[in-house]
Amino acid sequence: MGLRKIFSGLFYIFLSLPAVAQNAQADSLKRVLAGDKEDTFKVHNLLALSKNGLGLPPDEALKFAHNARDLSARLQFKKGKALALKNIGMIYYNQGKYLETLDYWNQSLNMFTSLGDKVGEANMLSNIGAVYSNQTEDIKALEYYFQSLRLAEQIGDKLRLATVYINIGNVYYYNPVNHNKALEYFIKSLSLSEELEDKNTIGSAAANIGEIYLDRNQFDSAPYYFNKSKTVLGNCDVYRF
Repeated sequence: MGLRKIFSGLFYIFLSLPAVAQNAQADSLKRVLAGDKEDTFKVHNLLALSKNGLGLPPDEALKFAHNARDLSARLQFKKGKALALKNIGMIYYNQGKYLETLDYWNQSLNMFTSLGDKVGEANMLSNIGAVYSNQTEDIKALEYYFQSLRLAEQIGDKLRLATVYINIGNVYYYNPVNHNKALEYFIKSLSLSEELEDKNTIGSAAANIGEIYLDRNQFDSAPYYFNKSKTVLGNCDVYRF
C-alpha cells in the first residue's frame, strides 16, 4: 500500500484480538444475524461484521458492508448508510485501492454532512486526508486534516484532536525542514491523549516523537519515548480501522 512508516492515529489504533477470539466473535455475530429482523439492529450487526478487526476475508467483509448499506437505504436509516459507506471504503483502503476508497468515503462524508453529524464529518475528512498522505499528496492531505481539526475544535472532540494532530505531524515529518512542526504536533497529541488516558493514542504519539529524536541522533531521548510507547501498547499488533 506504500504506507508511510510511523504510526498514524487516524483510524484509532487498537489492540488486536487473538485469531481464536476473532473467529468466535464473528461466528457469534453471524448466528445472531441469521435470526435478525430487517431493522436497524441488523444493520449494526452487519456493520460489526464488516469491520476488519474481526479478521474476515475482504470479500466477505465487503459483502456484509454492502448489505448494511442496502438495508439502511431500505429503512431510510441514513446514519447506518453513512457508516456502511465508511466501512466499504476502509476495506478498499486496506487493499490500497484508493480510487474506490475516495469514492465511498466522499459519499460517506456527504451523508454525515447532510445529517449535521460533525463527529462523523470530522472523522471522514481525516480519513480522506490519509488517502492523499499515503499517495504523498501532502498539500491535499493537510487541506483535509485541517478541516477535520477545525471541526474537532468546534465540537470539543479531544480524541479526534489528538489523532488529527498525529496525522498532521506525519505529513510534516516527511520533509526534514518541517521536523520542528512535526514534533510540535506529536507533542500536542501526546499531551492531550495523556489527559484523556487513551493508551492507544499515547502509544502512537510517543512512537512518533521517538522517531523524530532518533532522526536527530538524540539517543538520550529517543529510547524514552519508544519505551513509553511499548509500555503502553505492550507487545500487541497495531491495526487501522
